[in-house]
Amino acid sequence: MVIEQSTTAEDLAGPIADSSKQLNLLRDYQFQLESIRGRVTSDIDSLIKINKELSQVQTQGLSSAITGLAFLIPWALLLIAFTWTGRKLWRRWSRANYPQ
Repeated sequence: MVIEQSTTAEDLAGPIADSSKQLNLLRDYQFQLESIRGRVTSDIDSLIKINKELSQVQTQGLSSAITGLAFLIPWALLLIAFTWTGRKLWRRWSRANYPQ
């Protein structure tokens, strides 16, 4: 006997789009920093600051990519499971309705 049943769903399109947008912004910023680094040759202090900022940008980009994967992996596993199950059911149905 079922007394109460509840179903919830979470829309992941927003967080995935946000992660993608943030990753693109970080890539642009990284490109700008690398171009500045190429122009600065004699000022060691500036090079150190730019390299430190590049390191932080790369770390943020990696964390954004990991976050995106964390959102996508469960859905990919569900898609694989549904595809595999659907294929098994289709084969069983085909054998039952079209015997060779």
